[in-house]
Amino acid sequence: MSRGFTTADVSDQSGRCFIVTGANTGIGFEVASALAARRARVLLACRDEAKASAAMSLSSKETPRAELAFLPLDLADLASVRGADGGYCSALNSVSTAIPRTRCAF
Repeated sequence: MSRGFTTADVSDQSGRCFIVTGANTGIGFEVASALAARRARVLLACRDEAKASAAMSLSSKETPRAELAFLPLDLADLASVRGADGGYCSALNSVSTAIPRTRCAF
């Protein structure tokens, strides 16, 4: 029986940059931490800077050399989305992948 996909299956991500929405908690946090552990630069796209900072601190304890940064982003506010794109993406010159956190409703 297959064990499924785990963080051990994530290859080295050196030189790649990822934007992860909702990265301060839950699956977004786990994805951001897994990528950082594999040497990716990770932008935590969150509404609340204090919560993002706490998440970066926790992730950095597990991965001391983690390259993490806060990206202020409120997906419910189009001005925030436009500002996030102009402020960080152009400065980085290349973002490898954006990973949106999805919500499930039952």
